[in-house]
Amino acid sequence: MVKIVEVGQAHCNQPATIVVSIAEAGVGTLSALVKCGAMEVAHSIRQSKNSQWEVVYHPTRIAPHKVTLMFNGIPISNKPIEIIVMPMTV
Repeated sequence: MVKIVEVGQAHCNQPATIVVSIAEAGVGTLSALVKCGAMEVAHSIRQSKNSQWEVVYHPTRIAPHKVTLMFNGIPISNKPIEIIVMPMTV
C-alpha cells in the first residue's frame, strides 16, 4: 500500500512537494505524472527517509495542477490529487 503522507502548499515559480510512503507497498517503483491542463509539469522523485519519497514539481502557472501517483506503473487512486497553485510569495 502506498500512502500519501503530506501534500505541501504550492506557489507559482517555487518548488512544491508531495511526501509519499511506500513502506507497506512491497518491491516496486514510485512514479508520477504532474499536469496543468494538458501540459506536463517538470518534476522529480527523490528519497527523503527510509521508505518515504518526495515528488518535487515546479508549477509555473497559477492554476490547478493534477498529480497522478503510480506504483509499478499503476495509479494508486482512481483520481489524481488536485492542487491549487497560489501566487508566488515575496
